[in-house]
Amino acid sequence: MHPKDAAQERPFFDQVVDASGLSSVIAHAAIARACVRAGVDSTALDRENLLLVVPHLERTLEIYLRDQALPRIRAIRSLAGRTSWRPGV
Repeated sequence: MHPKDAAQERPFFDQVVDASGLSSVIAHAAIARACVRAGVDSTALDRENLLLVVPHLERTLEIYLRDQALPRIRAIRSLAGRTSWRPGV
């Protein structure tokens, strides 16, 4: 099995955790809180509703990662199939 295929078999939430660049414990809590703020059930996180969560998660990443936040935000957006956050883009 190709490593990329194995990553895609992992729960989507865990893929977002990995892409965040935060430690696993912090990332799980931060992403769960961002989901709550976005009105998204974290157990149902998927590509589509990740776009609702990203703006809330960006603030957290900027606090923890400062200068390294932007590449991580891009990595998370890429999981949703987008590299920018503009509705309809």
